[in-house]
Amino acid sequence: MGTTADVLAEIRADIDADHDALTEARTRLALVRDAGSSFYGALRTYQSGSLAVHTMNGPVSDGDGGLVLDRRCYPRLGPEGDNESPLEVVEDL
Repeated sequence: MGTTADVLAEIRADIDADHDALTEARTRLALVRDAGSSFYGALRTYQSGSLAVHTMNGPVSDGDGGLVLDRRCYPRLGPEGDNESPLEVVEDL
């Protein structure tokens, strides 16, 4: 291997996420997404961030995701509605 490839391999080894921690983060995110998908008005859930695009570096500390709600169930939320805060919905969730 050339010098550049060797240096990059060393850097990758230093910053790669721990496999077990990465597996745990994916498992926990899947559990949260499953729970969120049964919430009233849920259309879908998604994963986002470095976990979703497989660029997670160590240490693994979280797994980002989200929940898309049906606007027909929550018509007052956000700028398209009455600009109602999602605080109550988040607390219910």
